[in-house]
Amino acid sequence: MADASPFGSAGDADGEAAHAARRAALARAAAQRAASAAADAATVLAEQRGAEARADAARRCTSLLTHQLLDPRRRPLHALHAAVRCLEALTRAALEGRATRLDPTRPAEEGQGERGARGTEEEEEEGEEDFGFSRLVAPLRGAEAFLEASGWRPRAGPGGRRVWVLPGGGNGGGADGGGEARAALEAALGALARARALLERRAAETGEALLPPPDPAAALAAAAAARAAREARAAARAREGAGDELPWERQMEAAQAAQRLARFQQLHESAADYEARQSAHEAALEAAARAREAAAAEARLAALREARAMREEQDAEFERALAEDKRKAPRARGGGGGGAAAQAQGQAEAQPPCAQQQQQQQPARKQQQAQQQQQAQAQRQARDHQQQAKQQEERLSAEEAARRLSQLQPEPEASDPTAVALRVRLPGGASLSRRFAAAQTVGDCAAWLSAAAGGGEWGLAAGPFSGLPDPSLLGDARAAIGDVAGGARQLSLFGAPRGGGGSGGGGGE
Repeated sequence: MADASPFGSAGDADGEAAHAARRAALARAAAQRAASAAADAATVLAEQRGAEARADAARRCTSLLTHQLLDPRRRPLHALHAAVRCLEALTRAALEGRATRLDPTRPAEEGQGERGARGTEEEEEEGEEDFGFSRLVAPLRGAEAFLEASGWRPRAGPGGRRVWVLPGGGNGGGADGGGEARAALEAALGALARARALLERRAAETGEALLPPPDPAAALAAAAAARAAREARAAARAREGAGDELPWERQMEAAQAAQRLARFQQLHESAADYEARQSAHEAALEAAARAREAAAAEARLAALREARAMREEQDAEFERALAEDKRKAPRARGGGGGGAAAQAQGQAEAQPPCAQQQQQQQPARKQQQAQQQQQAQAQRQARDHQQQAKQQEERLSAEEAARRLSQLQPEPEASDPTAVALRVRLPGGASLSRRFAAAQTVGDCAAWLSAAAGGGEWGLAAGPFSGLPDPSLLGDARAAIGDVAGGARQLSLFGAPRGGGGSGGGGGE
């Protein structure tokens, strides 16, 4: 008799085992699909985060390049172009993993680069070139902010110095160590390429000569020389450790370090001197402008005093002539007989010829004085009419400005994520600022500017370093201000009167 089975027979047991195997296979397939879906979702989320980080980094880098680093009032055009090329080379090297550590406080000849997990002494003395960052970019305002926006992070280095590293592993880990750092580096590289193209176009327009790009062969030769110097120093340290002292090599290295330090200090002193000269030049320009305004005010005051003195003299002459007429009128009306006429004739004959001539010229002089008095009165009336017309024009301009401001949409809150903060610089040096919704048009901004500037027709214009994606949109009154800003939260433009209108007044925030 066959053995009893819980499934009733051997065939049923085999079928149940096959069914269990199929269920296990289906479960494994479902688990694989779930894992694949989770991996796809994680990939999509990472791509979205990378895109957001890249867009945010692009906005920050563009804003820093436009408003701080590339300021033509602080550096000549060729120096700004060299700084942009230096940042491009450094960012490209960081993307390729060749530059993960940067020390802006060390002289440019020592350079920076990959050091790995080396010791403190070796870390201070060895490294790759920093592409001229400490010489070209470090003195600029906003250099450290640009490094942080492009993915670099500060860290305490040897000797208390502040160094910059790329997050991700090891001693910085390169650009592959973190997706956000790589996205920031790519965004910074794109912003630098646009800034370099803008500077080259500006140089072509102004005719200013730019420095030639660095020779790749020379760069390779310099890198090879630096590598050979590092190997020589390492061999010297090894020989010193073995007891083979080479004092002349140490003296040579000390002399070279002293020369590098002297050049580094000279570069920083040159930058400080340039800043001082620029500040003194701006102060001199402001003093000259104030002196011109004071001279113009003094000239206007002198003209007013002269006109007042002339008017008082004319009034005094008129009063004297009127008093003389009143004094002679009763004498002319009295008498009337032959005796009086004979007496007057006798007096006239008794008078000398000079007195007779003065008496004959007296009516003409009185008539001339009357004409002068009439002219002075007409001039006073014309000035009064002109002043009244000017006051009427100013009052109408103020009413028109108030009416335009009342017709604008209310200003959005500062916490509104779609609001765009617009700052407009007027020709006189003053600035105006206001927040607009992203959907508001360029025409609304121009209407606000015309009202805030005191009347007239005003337009908006982009500067040479505005960083706008499409400056031609400023000419379209129906274009949205959000499209003009290209997604940025802040926008800086220039105000220009149309047809000579506008007073150029007003102030910013």
